[in-house]
Amino acid sequence: MSIIEELSKDYLKPHKIVEVDALDVKDTRIYLKYEHDFYSNDILWNIKRKPAFYLFHDLYRKGVIREGVKLISASSGNFVLNLGVKALEYGYDLIAVTPPGIPKDNVDALRALGVDVIHITEEFDMCPRETTVFYTRSLAERYRYKLVNIDQYIGWQNALSHLFLTWREISDKFDKLDYILVALGSTGTYMGVSLGNKIEKLAKEVIGVQPPHKHHIPGVHHIVGECEWNPEIYSPSLGGRILTIDDVDAYRWMAILNMKGLHVGPSTSMLFAALEKLCKTRPGDYLIISPDSDKLYKKHLEKIYGAMYTDIVDRYPEEREYINRYIEQIKSMEEIDVPKYIKKYYKVDKEGELYEISKLDTVTVEKLIKK
Repeated sequence: MSIIEELSKDYLKPHKIVEVDALDVKDTRIYLKYEHDFYSNDILWNIKRKPAFYLFHDLYRKGVIREGVKLISASSGNFVLNLGVKALEYGYDLIAVTPPGIPKDNVDALRALGVDVIHITEEFDMCPRETTVFYTRSLAERYRYKLVNIDQYIGWQNALSHLFLTWREISDKFDKLDYILVALGSTGTYMGVSLGNKIEKLAKEVIGVQPPHKHHIPGVHHIVGECEWNPEIYSPSLGGRILTIDDVDAYRWMAILNMKGLHVGPSTSMLFAALEKLCKTRPGDYLIISPDSDKLYKKHLEKIYGAMYTDIVDRYPEEREYINRYIEQIKSMEEIDVPKYIKKYYKVDKEGELYEISKLDTVTVEKLIKK
């Protein structure tokens, strides 16, 4: 059985695609493709499950993941959380290297899965995750017989998982679309969907949406512009146009979507903000790929709206009531005890350690790897 057949049969059944009424624009229809199982009990399920599982199974079949090694991976949360699910299933230890902006709930979730976390602190931050990626690669190279780097930024398995799974799910549903909007993180979804569209020419254009260099939108990254390094799997010859959406527009749209009953994460809201700008001059049929829900983001959202409230209502004073109502809803959101929930759901009997890179030395790293 091929990896794709195995994943489709046992792990990654397609999520729904629904038409949504989010914008009243003439000659425009909006479809939302969920990549998170909002109605499932598995709060860790998100768009990164496909590449995490695909990478793991491919490297396992090749014998790269073998007895006696530990896994290591750089991630802002979603990818390494899903990799942690697979590592737990197969009995491998995992070390996650995380950037400064990772929400605390994601760190707590990783540790609850038994994952050890090396957290890159602000003083070592680069644009916007180079330290995270390169530190992980340097550790994997130095301890090459003990560590296997599950590298979503260089592994084309990432893009292939979306070509063989995500794109197939889109092409099975539609004969024609005008635009597909994809949030940019590792760029695996963007590359996989763009490659599928190059082959089948289903949509006029696949558009990538990124945040600015400095932002507070979990799971996405600034790819094109101020940064000297991009994920190696990103290719402008395959991808098309890139739009940049800032925090104000993204979080304003999160409030709007929530009031319409769409419980999606900040990266999806960033895509709707891009859609609003595009459809004014380019009406048509749009597909938005929604990476994750808002289930894990209560604390993060309370912090963000507390810091950004003035900026949002200054730019959109007519929506002050919307924003105020949403802030009240955030306060009333269910407070999920993430570690307790994960330990019970995945039957984990150990907890990972947390290390800050500013406090790490060679001896501590050696102990962590040999643990």
